[in-house]
Amino acid sequence: VIVALAAGASYAAIQWRARTRIDDALDVFACHGVAGILGAMLTGVFATKRVNPAGADGWLAGNPAQLWIQLLAVGATISLSGGVTAVIVVAMRAVMPVRLPIDQEIRGVDLVEHGEEAYHGGDIGELAGRHASLGDSVLLPASDLAPAPSHPQANAA
Repeated sequence: VIVALAAGASYAAIQWRARTRIDDALDVFACHGVAGILGAMLTGVFATKRVNPAGADGWLAGNPAQLWIQLLAVGATISLSGGVTAVIVVAMRAVMPVRLPIDQEIRGVDLVEHGEEAYHGGDIGELAGRHASLGDSVLLPASDLAPAPSHPQANAA
């Protein structure tokens, strides 16, 4: 039950985030943060000593206080990870820039930092064998796949 609810909440968070201007390029918070918070809270609902005698019962097993304990743990985890992340960013800023200038961001980090474009202007057709753009689902039929080249050195052994 917890997995299904957490997966559904993560999916909804990903869909919602895509319609916002929130910068979470890999949907890290939508995937891991939402599922982790919900999973931790629902543990306080569904926990039972019948499954883990060393643990505590949750709300449905007659211990609603466990839900508050889980909420406190989630808050402490968010505070600790946020605080440590802030300290790391402040320390990094003291010795190096943590963002590119806006003109370089517009040109693209891959081009500026590595001297190449990762997706050639958003067209990933070279990967799909036909026109495709970032965000498209790409399935390659077997007929579009070329056989791997043979290497004479590998055959010499």
